[in-house]
Amino acid sequence: MLPISRRSACRSLASAVGLFLPVAAIAPRIASASQNSGLKFEIYKDAKGGFRWRLKAANGETIANSQSYKAKASCLNTIDVIKRGVASATVRELP
Repeated sequence: MLPISRRSACRSLASAVGLFLPVAAIAPRIASASQNSGLKFEIYKDAKGGFRWRLKAANGETIANSQSYKAKASCLNTIDVIKRGVASATVRELP
């Protein structure tokens, strides 16, 4: 694996997972929700047969959603990328 900058990784992550919100916008929500044991990823098939994930808080609120993936393995890989990277993600407020 080639070394990449944190900024590049965040951009790639946001692009790869197709988040409906920018990573900077959901990072505080993920960090806050991860403080309890109820944070979970759900994987499901969409209407077109693709695989998607959604990240849910303990109260059932959906924090983030993904794009559709043709392969379940790709969907699971993205979840692993998020799990590894979210703890070190920075938050940047844009004007």
